[in-house]
Parts: sequence; structure tokens; C-alpha cells
Amino acid sequence: MAILFIRVWQISKRFIFPSTFICCILFFGFWIRIQGVDQIPEGQFTSNDAYLYAKQINQIIETGPLPKKDMDRWLPFGRDNEQLLSFYAYVLAYAHQIVENFFPKLTPYHIQLYSPTVFFTLGLAVLSIFLT
Repeated sequence: MAILFIRVWQISKRFIFPSTFICCILFFGFWIRIQGVDQIPEGQFTSNDAYLYAKQINQIIETGPLPKKDMDRWLPFGRDNEQLLSFYAYVLAYAHQIVENFFPKLTPYHIQLYSPTVFFTLGLAVLSIFLT
């Protein structure tokens, strides 16, 4: 029994303590990155591209895939949506549809506002797992 306890203690020292430390660092990194978000007015973003992505996310949620041409700009021919890198908009739209099942009050705006921080934290997690 003592040998089993010692072995469990060694395994926990090897895996649980470092992973707890990594989780604390990731939580602290997430907390640092979301400082000042409450000072951004509701519905506003801090970059120009975010507004294009917000429009695309709402379009994906309402109609499904993006249309071939965006007829809101560059009339009469429209802008070719196939040349845009819209993978980010699809990821956020589908993430909103998944998260909406658990938290119905979250809007696509909230998903888009916090997604860079979540992706940053996930990137740090992957990097730290790789380095350990």
C-alpha cells in the first residue's frame, strides 16, 4: 500500500502540479488580456476589420454560408467574397451557435470581443504543453 501511495505521489508531482501551474499562468494571462474590455462601448470594436467580420458572422448565422458576392460595396459588380479569408468568421459564427446552447445571453458581439483572448490563451497552452 505504501508503494502504491509513493507511486501515485510521484505521478501527481510529475503531472498534476505542473499542469496546475500552467493553468494558473494561462488564467492569469487571460485576465491580463481582458483588462479594459468594460471601457469599450457596447457594439464597438478596436479595429476596422472587426466590423467586416461582425457583418460576415451575422450573415453566416442568418443565412448559412456567405454569398459569392458582397453587394453592399463596390456596386454594381460587388466584391468577390471568395478572395476574403473568411475562415475566422465561420469559426466565430459556429462557436456562437455552440456557446449559445449553454449561455443564451451571449451575442456574436461578445464571442467576437473575447475570441482573440481565448485564442491567445489556447496558443499559450499549446506552446506550454509542447515545451514541457
